[in-house]
Amino acid sequence: MKHDYKIKFRFLFGFVLVFTLFCCINAFNKNTLINVKLEAATNTLENNFDITTYINHRDAVSIDMFLKSNKRLFEIVSEALDADEEQRNILRAELYALLTPQYTSMREKGIFQFQFVFPNNKSFLRMQKPNKHGDDIGNIRYSIKTTNTTHTPTSGFEEGIAAYAFTNVFPLFDENKKYLGCYEIALTSKSIQDNLTKIHKIHSHFLVKKDIFDAKILEIKDQIFQYIISIEHQDYLLEIVDYIDDESISYFEEYIIAPNKEYIKKNMDSSKKFALYQRIEDKVHVVAFLPIKNLQNKTVSYLVSYTQNPQILDVLRNFFIINILSFFVLFLLFFLTYKMKILEIQLQELNAHLQEEVQKQTQENLLKDKMLQEQSKLAAMGEMVGAIAHQWRQPLNSLNINIQNLDDDYDDGLINKEFIDTFIKKQTQTIQFMSKTIDDFRNFFRVDKIKKVFSVKKAIQTAVDIQSAQLKHNNISFNLFGDDFYVEALEGEFQQTILNIISNAKDAILDNKIAYGRIDIKLDANKIYISDNGGGIAENLLERVFEPYFTTKEQGHGTGIGLYMSKMIIEQNLGGTLSVSNQKEGAEFVISFKKVL
Repeated sequence: MKHDYKIKFRFLFGFVLVFTLFCCINAFNKNTLINVKLEAATNTLENNFDITTYINHRDAVSIDMFLKSNKRLFEIVSEALDADEEQRNILRAELYALLTPQYTSMREKGIFQFQFVFPNNKSFLRMQKPNKHGDDIGNIRYSIKTTNTTHTPTSGFEEGIAAYAFTNVFPLFDENKKYLGCYEIALTSKSIQDNLTKIHKIHSHFLVKKDIFDAKILEIKDQIFQYIISIEHQDYLLEIVDYIDDESISYFEEYIIAPNKEYIKKNMDSSKKFALYQRIEDKVHVVAFLPIKNLQNKTVSYLVSYTQNPQILDVLRNFFIINILSFFVLFLLFFLTYKMKILEIQLQELNAHLQEEVQKQTQENLLKDKMLQEQSKLAAMGEMVGAIAHQWRQPLNSLNINIQNLDDDYDDGLINKEFIDTFIKKQTQTIQFMSKTIDDFRNFFRVDKIKKVFSVKKAIQTAVDIQSAQLKHNNISFNLFGDDFYVEALEGEFQQTILNIISNAKDAILDNKIAYGRIDIKLDANKIYISDNGGGIAENLLERVFEPYFTTKEQGHGTGIGLYMSKMIIEQNLGGTLSVSNQKEGAEFVISFKKVL
């Protein structure tokens, strides 16, 4: 096929375009689902972190309430506030001994830093380092300075010289509302991580900006907290704890962090909350990053969690499966559509060829039908000529007898003025009857293709009148009854149909030697019933009587086109139907019009 290459190219282009669009939609859907899972991971981390810090703060408040019920504690701090250094050392030792049991219990809950500070921001007692005291920490501890200034509690994330923690600072007043200073209860980040791991089953660790510490912090080996550069971001430090091993760090760095290094740096530099995923074989690891702000609302730390997410793995697998299935389904769909298009073009070409053949055959059939119609006209004309001969036989005999009797009438002296007038009148009537027969004959075969409204009963009667002499001669009675109706059609063709059916009925009566023949025509609503007592049509021939050139008469006595032309005229030219069936005494033809007036 000459256009096959272009059609193939169009369908291939369409397939690529639709498949690409489908893949984009599938990818958008995949990314949307994954983003939902990643957002859920960061929200889960944030919610669990908030819950953990809330519980820890509540514990700190509970400790605060417990401590404030200890009168001796207030007495010691109040006395130390105005005491000399020697007396302070005694009071410090007493306070340390008093709080050691409480501090031991606090350490079990993750509280590391527990210290008392005078209103001038100088340390009075560090429970974790009882030998270090007297230093001014106001410039490095925003929480201490704030509480000492406002005399109100302060809590939040705070970094120190070499460590960071979640601090809770409470003011101290004696019974006279005199401000005595403040004390701090601080939880290490490790305790937060431990709670997230134990309670919420989330592996996490804190990263802290290294520029908040001394530049040499990584080189100090004897301090309590040890740090390394984090694998997530080179400007952040990771505290070394017992459950973070070098092997895990190397694995995470190589397979998860390295492929997403730029993305992580960009978001951490913008202090954003975010999450990412990395598929490794049949597992999907999700890393969530939660920015932690200090008391001055600056992001100085990140809480990072590492979890596995089988739901994202399912999304990735479904994405791949859907793409594969869509490829085959779309390919099959486009292939079948292509085949149908090719078939459609072939059918169109075949249809065009068939239309040419049909048009050719139609022209031939029209010519054939025209010839059949002319043959039918000629056959009907033969019938009409015979009918005229019967119609004229009696009038001609009458004229002949009357003319022959003129001599006798003259010899008998009967011819006078009155006789002549009577004779002329009678002969004129006879001649007018014969002239009317000729006019009916001429009108019947007049070529008239203009539709007009006419009386069905009158048209039938005119057609029957032409054959009345033949019917009477063969002792065949004719009855026309029922209510008249009008149609808009070709009257001449309608009369030809009536004449054909009556002629067939007459022939059937004569062929079957029916002594008293009868033809009845009944008008009822929009139908014409034409029945006879000629014995009917053989049942095996009923379906063939309207075929061209089919006749039930003996060879040489019928053309087989009368009923064929009658059906064609009624159904194609007059917009009606023509059918036949056998009744009790003979055949019955039914003409039905769709529209009557």
